[in-house]
Amino acid sequence: MLLLDYDNTLLKSILTERILSPSGPSPSSIDQIVSDFDGVTFHISTPTSKSHILISLSVKCYRELLTYGAEAVLQREYGAYITDPEPSYDFSILIDLDNLPPTQEERAELVRRISLLKRNAMAAPFEKAFDEFATLSAEAAKYTLESAPQGVKEGGEVMAIHYREEEAIYIKASHDRVTVIFSTLFKDEVDRIFGKVFLQEFVDARKRSIQNAPQVLFRSDPPLEIQGLRGVGKTGEKGEIGFITFVLFPRHLKRERREENISHIQTFRDYFHYHIKASKAYIHSRMRRRTNEFLQVLNRARPENEEKERKTASGRTFKRSSSEVDIFVATNPPGCANGWTPPLSATSSANCSLPRLADASMPIAEAGPKRHKEDDGHGRSNWQQRLDAFPRDISQDIREVPRVTAQDLRHRVHRPRRVKMYTRDFIEDSLYNPSYGYFSKHATIFTPGRPFDFKSMADAAEFDKQVNRAYVEFENDLDEFFPDDSRQLWHTPTELFQPHYGEAIARYLVTNYKMTLYPYADLIIYEIGAGNGTLMRNILDWIRDNDPSVYARTQYRVIEISSSLLSLQKTALTTSRADPWHLEHVQLINRNILDWSEPVQEPCFFLALEVIDNFGHDAIRYDPFTELPLQGSVLIDKDGEFNEFYEATLDPLASQYLRLRQLCARQTYHTPLTWPPAPIRRLRHSLPFAANLTLPEYIPVRLMQFFQILSTFFPHHRLLLADFHYLPQATKGINAPVVQTRYKRRVIPVRTPFNHQGYFDIFFPTNFLLMEDIYRALTGKLTRVQGQREWLQGWGDSNGTVARNGEDVMAQWYANASVLTTI
Repeated sequence: MLLLDYDNTLLKSILTERILSPSGPSPSSIDQIVSDFDGVTFHISTPTSKSHILISLSVKCYRELLTYGAEAVLQREYGAYITDPEPSYDFSILIDLDNLPPTQEERAELVRRISLLKRNAMAAPFEKAFDEFATLSAEAAKYTLESAPQGVKEGGEVMAIHYREEEAIYIKASHDRVTVIFSTLFKDEVDRIFGKVFLQEFVDARKRSIQNAPQVLFRSDPPLEIQGLRGVGKTGEKGEIGFITFVLFPRHLKRERREENISHIQTFRDYFHYHIKASKAYIHSRMRRRTNEFLQVLNRARPENEEKERKTASGRTFKRSSSEVDIFVATNPPGCANGWTPPLSATSSANCSLPRLADASMPIAEAGPKRHKEDDGHGRSNWQQRLDAFPRDISQDIREVPRVTAQDLRHRVHRPRRVKMYTRDFIEDSLYNPSYGYFSKHATIFTPGRPFDFKSMADAAEFDKQVNRAYVEFENDLDEFFPDDSRQLWHTPTELFQPHYGEAIARYLVTNYKMTLYPYADLIIYEIGAGNGTLMRNILDWIRDNDPSVYARTQYRVIEISSSLLSLQKTALTTSRADPWHLEHVQLINRNILDWSEPVQEPCFFLALEVIDNFGHDAIRYDPFTELPLQGSVLIDKDGEFNEFYEATLDPLASQYLRLRQLCARQTYHTPLTWPPAPIRRLRHSLPFAANLTLPEYIPVRLMQFFQILSTFFPHHRLLLADFHYLPQATKGINAPVVQTRYKRRVIPVRTPFNHQGYFDIFFPTNFLLMEDIYRALTGKLTRVQGQREWLQGWGDSNGTVARNGEDVMAQWYANASVLTTI
């Protein structure tokens, strides 16, 4: 078990840096508020001079402590350093760096005593009780038990310290013991059960081997010593109250041991609830592990001869029989009466024909009437979207040129010609190719010279003006050294709202880590697509400043596909603004997350913030008459022109996504076949010069692969994913991307993703509800989806990004973004 420190670590580190510096006292401006257990607050400041450090203390029960002798204890400990209390605080001491004790040992002792300020204030009633015990025991020695006066028999009065809301410490001295009673609040029954089991260990340990330990009792109703006191009851407004009694015997109250025992017993409440949370976290981790094992067993199970009924996007019912024959049943085909279903036969009438798929080996293009002259009758059709009135015939080029992937092109220096590739590969090559990709060579992340001061802004409109002004200044500075009309400049919430955005994420990470994993595992954070490294630095800064014990156990690992951005992240760790200690906690990995192959068994948090919008998507169009999907590709001819075409044969990745979506979606999702209704759609596509395929649907196949990587190689991960659920000015289609470039500082949107590789950003919106279903199906984990505004209001600093008119600028800026978290 873990014993908590009695002193305040952050207060001690600040004073050590100023007072115990090897080069002598180092005056500097300080204005910092430090929180401690039980709602205690410290304020460390230099209000008048850098060499005068004012330390102020605020304690909820300070007036009660004064009645039990706190003033005398504090006068004994701090004497000449005591000064008038700072407004809104209860007690203050003033340290003059020009008038410190002469030796380092005396200065170190001064720092130690100041860091124990809370402990010494809370020690007053305990010292009073111990002194009363000494007096009563001396008086009791003069009498027999029967002849002792009533005051000696009954002991001293009960001292009540209401140090927390609905919780208190009660101390009573007797002639043979001192009784300390903690009333503690259990917010749910599970905490009470864990607490009872935990306290039983105290009892059993005393029976087995530690007979000198204090007696520990736990009960739900108030003990006799405090029955009848005002405010003592079984229940509080926020939960059930339990009472824990410590009985300290004379061996615990000796003068040489009293200081240590007072320190130990003061921290019991925090120690107790900390281990309750740690026990729950351990059991939850075991439950998750067992659940994952059960899911693996279920996933391996294959039911025999099971008939499944599924539906296509258009409403048709799809059955797979035991003979592995796929049959489409038209519930209401055109020309048939409502409610009538034609018989399942191969010789149906023309108006109610039933297209049939024999088995998986039969080409998809055979499953319907041949309406297009490109069909060769054997399923090897190359469907070309009719965008122009007289499109060029590229059938021969499609047959002759090789199909390549983005991985095949990674080592090419020049953009390829006379190749064909799927849409997802073209997008990845355009964005991530090391030699000419958008993120590798042309993208620049906007970084303001200094964080924006939101409190000085009138409203969100003023923030917009300051961002525009900062953009101009930033690009002017770049143009002085590297003028570039086609510079691709973009921003992220991390840069615009630093450090507040990173601090909100850090607050989420540390809170969930301490609730579930601490202290049994390290805090391991993976971030993909870390940009300039600003988020990494902001998160580590916050953890270092607010929870040093967690910072010591933090490992931050960045997985970055772009070598140029990886070098920027290294620079972010070595600038004057970065803490050199961060280098010991950070590991930079230059790799595509989709190529990951090493299992990571440790529990970890995975950050994917505005990353999946640049994942590769496949383009799918549907035949408006047969409703069969066709997969999009692009042919790059010898002149470097792009020709989009569609094939009836789906590759395994696209086919897997469509099957998975159909199986796991809990809500209706939109496809080109869901609207307009089939009769209207067929009529539209029968008109002269109408397109022979529907509008495209872009499916996130790489996102599905990313979830598979997490499930396979990071089985104990917890995901924090944020991205756009809606994008204006997108190209035509469902889930279609925004494609844009910048030229002479102007944003230029275009209508197709097939453009000169490397100069156009291609980013997609995300259907978070559908993505959540796919993630749950692949990983077996529970999730929660929130709007980013709602999420930031829960985890962000409520004052850090608020303008003078009360608007929370950060929460409003990305209203079209959502957040998915693993719970």
